[in-house]
Amino acid sequence: MAKDISKLPKWAQERIAKLELELKESRERESGLQALLVEHPIVNPDVLPPSEGVANGWIARRPVTSYEKPEARKACTSSISHSTRKWDAPDTQGKLPLYSSPALALKALIPSVVKAYRDELAQIISLIEKEENS
Repeated sequence: MAKDISKLPKWAQERIAKLELELKESRERESGLQALLVEHPIVNPDVLPPSEGVANGWIARRPVTSYEKPEARKACTSSISHSTRKWDAPDTQGKLPLYSSPALALKALIPSVVKAYRDELAQIISLIEKEENS
């Protein structure tokens, strides 16, 4: 800290030192979590819905249950509809931008997954610290 704490009682100096350490660790943890997003840039779809006809591509799907795994699925899109199960016949309303390869679609999942779990990880770490300090 910028202020001289040497004139404070010993217990106050120890408490300030502990708080400063906790703040430093918290900032390091947050920067580490932020680094996860930086390491995996956002990947934008590269197959846009055509004005006419149907375009084929891939989408990535996040697991909904613990038994499922992330996957890339065939998909198609037109100017007004899309399908996430087949290449040639859109059957759901709304156009959908797609990815040109399964790998690109899966790469696009990484930032959203990291972002979704970043807060949960921070909560878990905080609970661990509370348990270790009690």
